[in-house]
Amino acid sequence: MKKHIPYQLIWLITSLFFLGACEGIKTKQADQSSEVKKQPVISSTPTKASSTDTLSDPKTVQAADAKIEVKTFQQSAHGWGYDVYLNDKLYIHQPHIPAIGGNQGFRNEATARKTAKFIEWKIRHNIIPPSITPEELDSLQVL
Repeated sequence: MKKHIPYQLIWLITSLFFLGACEGIKTKQADQSSEVKKQPVISSTPTKASSTDTLSDPKTVQAADAKIEVKTFQQSAHGWGYDVYLNDKLYIHQPHIPAIGGNQGFRNEATARKTAKFIEWKIRHNIIPPSITPEELDSLQVL
C-alpha cells in the first residue's frame, strides 16, 4: 500500500521554499542598493574646481573654471598625440587616436589639437569621463 503525502504538507514546503528564495533576493537587492549609494554622484551642473580635486578619480573633477592646458607632441613613428593638463597636473595622455583600434597617432598636429580642444570642451562642461566616439572624430574631420 502506497503512502500519500498530504497536499497541505507539499504546499507548506513549497511556500517555505519560495519565501526563503524571496528573502535571498531582498537581501541581494539591499546589498546592491547600498553599493550604489556609496558611489559618488556626478552633477551635470558645472561648479568651480577646488585645489583639492584629485585627478586620479575622474568623478571628482569639476572643471568649469579650472585651468586646462592642451599640449600636442610628435611621436617618432606613430604620428601626433596630445596631453591635457588640469590645474597643472597631467589628466589625459593620449598618444593614439582614441575610439579606433590600433596604435595609430593623429596624422598632423592640427588634428591632434582639434581633438584635444574638443576633450577640453567636454571637461569644462562636466562630461566626465571625456570619452570620444568615432562619429565625433568624423565630425571633427579627424578620421
